[in-house]
Amino acid sequence: IVAHTHLDVGWLETFDSYYWLNVSRILPGVIEELAADPSKTFVWAEIAYFKRWYDEDATETQKALLQGFVARGQWEFVDGGIVQHDQACPTAYSIASQMTQGHLFLKQAYNTTPRVGWSVDPFGSSAANAALYGLMDFDALVINRISSDDMTRMMADRALEFLWRPSSSIPPARSQVFTHVFDSYFCMPGGFRWGMNGNNDPPITPANIEARADELVKDLRPRLDWFRTGNLLVPWGCDFMFQNASLVFHNTDLLISYINANPARYNMHLQYATASQYFAAVTAGGLEPFPTRGHEDFFPLVYSSVDHGKRSAQVWSGFYSSRPVLKAMSTQAEALLRASEALFAIVRAGEPRQTQYQAFFDKEFADIETARWDASIVLHHDAITGTGCSGDEGCTGGDQMGGDHNVVENYMALLQSSMILSNRAICDLISFHMSVAGSPAPVYPFTDPY
Repeated sequence: IVAHTHLDVGWLETFDSYYWLNVSRILPGVIEELAADPSKTFVWAEIAYFKRWYDEDATETQKALLQGFVARGQWEFVDGGIVQHDQACPTAYSIASQMTQGHLFLKQAYNTTPRVGWSVDPFGSSAANAALYGLMDFDALVINRISSDDMTRMMADRALEFLWRPSSSIPPARSQVFTHVFDSYFCMPGGFRWGMNGNNDPPITPANIEARADELVKDLRPRLDWFRTGNLLVPWGCDFMFQNASLVFHNTDLLISYINANPARYNMHLQYATASQYFAAVTAGGLEPFPTRGHEDFFPLVYSSVDHGKRSAQVWSGFYSSRPVLKAMSTQAEALLRASEALFAIVRAGEPRQTQYQAFFDKEFADIETARWDASIVLHHDAITGTGCSGDEGCTGGDQMGGDHNVVENYMALLQSSMILSNRAICDLISFHMSVAGSPAPVYPFTDPY
């Protein structure tokens, strides 16, 4: 059982609204539960939210507890990017940039580097992205959304875990990555989503525990036939889950204890685990039992269904080109960011008196770093894809409608902020370089073009 929460960095509400209304309630409760029971584990992916909590709301006690959890393997940061990025629209540079920024924060805060990629909600998976994860030296990659026909075939072939060799030009030793496809979405089974917004699943009681345990085992047992080992990864979370962490963990504890106490009835052992602990168990006997996959994408994402004998399909391809202005702004922000980064490196490397000008370089680096964070948020799989809500258009989504719905407008504001900061850094760096070289300063005063 891999306890997790999926945190969209904007979708039906803005990043800020989701943080204050949902995410800020998750971390304190989960930390309290893990501190009380060392057998519990948790995995966390989206660093945009975690860093905000760490910087603004975390107590020193909570930070210290998390340090211990990470060291003991109770808490695992997976993926580790600022967001779970889309895999069709961003460039390789922008993906690497946002992953690097998230990983740097984790290294500085907790001296840890994520070992498992976690890309569970993007609308299809690309071989190019898998190659990047191989080059980043991830031990494993977890994906989720693949086409219905692919899922059916891979279930029958017991091929939902495979060694992905995604590049035709980069040697497999550098680019391959062991990959797991979630067989039943990234949420825990229906009926066990306690505390999720709009959900009223009944709690576990002495009166219903046998029936509820039977129900869970009935859901899990068929999944074992789709994999090649006796281990099964059960994602135990969903969108913004664990806002009431004690409720979720208490009911889960009762189920685990009951099922494990009745081996003759269930012939199944449940335990909490991190993603890395699961993959260590699965690959303990080597990779030979697993099939390989070449450099094919899981694009386009096609959901097929049959209704009254008639087959239909939903092809998720509109996001390749939807909201072109947002996509264009993202490209412009990336170009300016790359220019500012390159210029910073050149100017700083060429200035022998770095100590004398340290304050200047620190300010410029901070601006560039902020620009990188702002631009990276828009790589989220509900941002650059265009699936985020716009207040002028109206929004749907039922249980996630309590906050600010101007999500697309918020993404554009972040990109505008990123471009302003990058432009300012470019102008400052050119002016500095020309000034110390003997030319009048400032040569290129900054003016806000936006």
